[in-house]
Amino acid sequence: MDRQISAFYARKPEVRRESRTVYRKAHQRAKKKAESLSRLAKARAAAELAHEALHAVAVLAYETLKDGTPVNVDPVTGDLLVVAPWSSKRYHEYGLRRSEADVLRAYLLQLQALARKGKTALPPLFTFDVVSRRWAVNKADYPTFEAAERWLARYQLTPEAWLQWRDHIRKKRRKWRKKG
Repeated sequence: MDRQISAFYARKPEVRRESRTVYRKAHQRAKKKAESLSRLAKARAAAELAHEALHAVAVLAYETLKDGTPVNVDPVTGDLLVVAPWSSKRYHEYGLRRSEADVLRAYLLQLQALARKGKTALPPLFTFDVVSRRWAVNKADYPTFEAAERWLARYQLTPEAWLQWRDHIRKKRRKWRKKG
């Protein structure tokens, strides 16, 4: 019995060191998992907020006078006459941050590029004209608000896509800062 007690006390510092190492590794894994869950929760909230902003601008785009004349869209060109939530200056009017507006803009531009290549099932609801530098509503393909809502439901930004686009935007900013 004495030998067992002596052996235990002899190994005690070693056991203590190993348990600290195991605990530290478990703690680090738990911390990383919590951070990833937190990032996902933030991405989910940001994606939902972006979708709400898209929905709000769609509501504005289909608002009409009693005679059917659009109020917030040019009836000839289809250009948006209201601020878009993905604008570079007035995004805050929709409750978005600059980074959220940038992600939303990049996502919409990517959908437009994919649609031009025939890689999306539906044409984009909002299109950007590089020449006029204006956003327009595609009322030819989406003549009613209900049709626009179907597009919004189909191309809702997911939290995973949000994280991907956010990281893409951050990388572009870093490269731009290094050049400047």
